[in-house]
Amino acid sequence: MNVNALSYSSFFACNKLQQHNITADNKLITSRTNENQYNFASYPDCYYLNQLSFGRSKQLPHSEIIEKIGRENFPSQRIADRFEAEKERPLYEIHMEYYKDLLDCKTLEEAKEKYPEFEQVKDAKELNIDELEKGSVFRRIEKGKIENLSLENVSLELLKRQYGELKSPRNSENYFNIKQLTVYNMFKTLNIPKPDTEYIRNCNFSNPEYKQKQSEITQEMWDNDDGTRREIARNSASTYLQTTESRNALKESMARPESKAKRAENTRNFMSKPEQKERARLHASTVLQTPEVIAKRNLKLQSDEYRQAASEGYTRHPEITETMSKIAQKNPLIGSCIHHLKEGTANDYEKAVLAGYYLECATAIPGFQKIAGQEKHKILVERGLIKE
Repeated sequence: MNVNALSYSSFFACNKLQQHNITADNKLITSRTNENQYNFASYPDCYYLNQLSFGRSKQLPHSEIIEKIGRENFPSQRIADRFEAEKERPLYEIHMEYYKDLLDCKTLEEAKEKYPEFEQVKDAKELNIDELEKGSVFRRIEKGKIENLSLENVSLELLKRQYGELKSPRNSENYFNIKQLTVYNMFKTLNIPKPDTEYIRNCNFSNPEYKQKQSEITQEMWDNDDGTRREIARNSASTYLQTTESRNALKESMARPESKAKRAENTRNFMSKPEQKERARLHASTVLQTPEVIAKRNLKLQSDEYRQAASEGYTRHPEITETMSKIAQKNPLIGSCIHHLKEGTANDYEKAVLAGYYLECATAIPGFQKIAGQEKHKILVERGLIKE
């Protein structure tokens, strides 16, 4: 079993799943909303599944992060300028440093003086409460029904939690036990700018504490999974890997030497874990050895059409066949070893001889098997035996 190939497929698929949210019926929904809108994504239970990367994700250069977020979507251009200049510091750290003085502000006016981006924020005590709905949260605040909140401080407190502490309204405990939708409606009423979704996402994932918490949640999810989430992930990955986008991304990634080296390192680290080694061993000894899989594999290998295509893949490159022929002439056993291998009767010694032969060929012609394999693939496509 080619562990590296199987592992890479998993890495690649799971990384692409980070770009989507998956509903229980395996449909994709977007999570990014316009900053001028106050609607929000209702994430399903399997949201955290999308953050799985098996260690393959990496910090993008600051210039790429700025381009991804959009400079105009930063809360303040001063944050964008500082983030662009200080290339070694994470966005979360720069954000928290920029807004640290907000936490010390005593009044909304003081906050507006220090942070011009809050200039248009309304003071809740200036609202006409009588014009609001009977069930309005501001009516409850006015009557003192929400602890630690008053019309005099509510605007400032919301700013402190959203910008000074980067607290998510998804957890009502962060906002005086007020529900998420109500919090966003309060933002709208008070003209508090709602942070861009991509900006918050990049802040969170550059925060070590947040990543550790996400890791714990993910681990707990897998530990308690009854198989449903794994099936969703498997189906989504399988669907994505069949797309043109997936194939193009894979080709682009495979063409970069640094990506190959990083991918190989990640695979080695992942597969060095005892539990992963055991899973790979069980997969090789069970799933890959079922009668159905063996029969399908043998049928493909014994097919004259596939054999012919494989042979022609080499003959389309005379330099490869000539070099391999010269190397084979050094050992008269090579021919019989290849014949026995095709017949399925090769012993361990003959397999060892062939291993040495192919190693010498790979040294003389780097990538010869890949070149021949690409030609075989073209031939199979030309003859309609497989799809592009």
